[in-house]
Amino acid sequence: MAVRRVVPVPLEHHPELLWGLRTIDLPWVAGAVIINVVLWHQDLGGLEARLTLMAIPSGVGVALAWIRLSSRSLPEWIWLWARYQLRPKRYVHGE
Repeated sequence: MAVRRVVPVPLEHHPELLWGLRTIDLPWVAGAVIINVVLWHQDLGGLEARLTLMAIPSGVGVALAWIRLSSRSLPEWIWLWARYQLRPKRYVHGE
């Protein structure tokens, strides 16, 4: 006897995985972690100097991964802004 089973399949392009992060957002967090590990192993003077420098990639990675404006991530907005700025424009001189 055949048993009918329903398997839910996420139909989103980038499904949500963890703490609101999508698959496309995870490389930003992973990149920040890798940069922080490299900074941790550098001789930068002291613990305070290391932690201060590690705060910068951590903040950028978190911002790029979690900030959403109008349901678009920050890297998507940056990409759209760059495409708009690089597009040829026509300026009309008025009389």
